Amino acid sequence: MGNCTAAVNPSAEMGLGKTVTSLLAARGFQRAYGLKVLVLSPACVAKNWAKEALGVGVTIEVLSWAKIPYPPAEPLRPYR
Repeated sequence: MGNCTAAVNPSAEMGLGKTVTSLLAARGFQRAYGLKVLVLSPACVAKNWAKEALGVGVTIEVLSWAKIPYPPAEPLRPYR
């Protein structure tokens, strides 16, 4: 590889429009199929996602694992 040490990782580049592109795709799914969209992201970017969602007309609900009590008040049951 010689002196080539840089990796190409589009997810690490700023300003490529990944958030807006993802939200526009989510809006299409919401309008066409009435689906809810799940976005998993670091807590530090949740406010940005909410702001960008308002800008493109996507309804999202921001949830945080930090607000879920542990241990849970009720035992967790398997999903069926």
